[in-house]
Amino acid sequence: MATKVIPIFGDKMRKVKERFDGFYNYVTGLGTGRDKMTYNRFQRSGRLDDETLDALYSEDDIAARVCDVVPEEELRKGYEINIALDTEDESGDALAETSAIAEDVHTAADELGLEKKIIEARVWARVFGGGALLLGADDGATKENGMLIEPLNENAIQQFDHINVLDKRYLHPNTYYDDPTDKKFGMPRTYLVTPEASSGAITASQATLEIHETRLVVFGGTRTTIRTRQENGGWNTSVLQRMNSTLYQFGVSWDALAHIIQDASQGVFKMRGYLDALAADDLGTIMARLDVMDMSRSIVRAVTLDADEGESFERQNFSWSGIRDVYEMLSLRLAASARMPVTILFGQSPAGMDATGDSDLEWFYGTIESSQHTEVKPALEYVLRLLMLSKSGPTSGKVPENWGVTFPELREIKPKAQAEIEKLIGDRDAAYIDRGILTPEEVATSRFTVDGWSMNTQINLEERRAILEGDIDIDDELDEPEPEPVTPTPEGEPEGEEIQKKALNGAQTTALVTVATGVQAGELGRESGIAIIMASNPSLDRATVETIVGEPDPEKLEAKVAAIRVPADAPEPDEDELEDIVDQTEIQTLIFSKEKYSAADAKKWAKNNKFKAGKVDETEDSIRLRQRAPADFERMRTIELKPGIKAVVGPLKK
Repeated sequence: MATKVIPIFGDKMRKVKERFDGFYNYVTGLGTGRDKMTYNRFQRSGRLDDETLDALYSEDDIAARVCDVVPEEELRKGYEINIALDTEDESGDALAETSAIAEDVHTAADELGLEKKIIEARVWARVFGGGALLLGADDGATKENGMLIEPLNENAIQQFDHINVLDKRYLHPNTYYDDPTDKKFGMPRTYLVTPEASSGAITASQATLEIHETRLVVFGGTRTTIRTRQENGGWNTSVLQRMNSTLYQFGVSWDALAHIIQDASQGVFKMRGYLDALAADDLGTIMARLDVMDMSRSIVRAVTLDADEGESFERQNFSWSGIRDVYEMLSLRLAASARMPVTILFGQSPAGMDATGDSDLEWFYGTIESSQHTEVKPALEYVLRLLMLSKSGPTSGKVPENWGVTFPELREIKPKAQAEIEKLIGDRDAAYIDRGILTPEEVATSRFTVDGWSMNTQINLEERRAILEGDIDIDDELDEPEPEPVTPTPEGEPEGEEIQKKALNGAQTTALVTVATGVQAGELGRESGIAIIMASNPSLDRATVETIVGEPDPEKLEAKVAAIRVPADAPEPDEDELEDIVDQTEIQTLIFSKEKYSAADAKKWAKNNKFKAGKVDETEDSIRLRQRAPADFERMRTIELKPGIKAVVGPLKK
């Protein structure tokens, strides 16, 4: 600040304080000592104590909703455990089937109540500034042997049978990592646990036990400066602290509205001599007159007045103009303070704002996804890893090499938005088909699945690579004509319940016709075709399947042999050689749709039908079980065995 004499209003002189860090105007007084705004100062509000925070959460519905919504949304649809085993076991005796392991781990976590307890700890972190999970992982350390202050020995965990939830009132940082080169420098190393809530500092003698931070999963409140965290005893600030004044203003205004409603229509009674009666202390006369008038209103629903005495009665109604706008602005201000949309905080969008709130919801769920990955995921993965390390746990102490936690999509797509997405995908598909990038068959089978419409596109990458390498004729494979349907005519017609048992749906019939056509065209060995049909349709007996498949067409077999015979001048094969060539048609890979099969289900199906069930190769949409190397085949094509299962087949190289 600097002071200098400046002429103002003619010859009158006045000393004016001049600000050099903002706008000012000496004529209007803006930014000078005459400006009332220059006297505004930010004043720090008092810190909300734990008792007040407890009361706010317990008794104020808005405060409770602010603290509850985010943790509940983070795990509203739960979580998924994804495990990929690298071990290849062609016999099918792998370490464990990935989905079975994931299911066992998930079940063990559910028995501990992991989701519910993470939500609870996250809520207390938002209410009080800190919450924690006390993990019941038994590594041999007890209070008696004094080992609880040491880091958890993950390799010695025998069982993991409970989780306790604490808020920061029961947990007090005691010692800290003091090595500046340590990645945890400045963070609590051990905590003191107390049996009763305490807001102030405590000593080790007052605590039930001292425990190492690796035996806890700790959650904090809102982002807090180091200085404030020190003032809070090592904890973050409650989310209610920042919005305290806004929450108070909203609550007071809402209570005021309730009072306004009670007085919205005020009766006014005029009587002659009222002041004289008051001056004479004749309240009895006044009250008696009012009682008579009130009784008459109750009896005849009318007001009886003395016209000669100049009495009158009327109602003064309160004007509600502008009240709604005021409360909408208060609601928006409170939502901004709570950092969540009005639609989430109050359950409906503000009327008259000409806004759907879609952009607010996009932002909100974006922040939820962020907190899922920064707060919830590390906690989940730490607890689940300890659960798997437990010798009596779901994996008997063995942790898969590649695993992780993911979260389902929280946002629900509206019908109109879904239609727009399908249109965009359809336009893209049309462009891909026009340019030969995809075939109509690939688009049709990818979009319209047994579980409904899907935006994920499935293509046979191995076949495409083979085309690029010149092993498959693209004209034969991508532009292959539709096979002619084969209508079997078995001897005798089954009746009654047998018809129901053998009846096939449209998809099964199409797959059966494809296999039968492949056998008759010499593209698939007869025995292989029979095995495929019987595996896909257990209700059909071998005799029925043999009748459906029929015998290979000799002319097509000879054409096939001529196409694959090397060199061109090789002698013509005899009948036995023809059969050998047909029988060399094998399945290279089984392809299972993820929409119908998990990895465990796919391997189980393969084992039950005498196929290899070794290493699982997963794409975004499918699970693949390789039966033979692609290099063993002359060429390959993809056929459908049954809904959800396809096979890459082809003749073996000579």
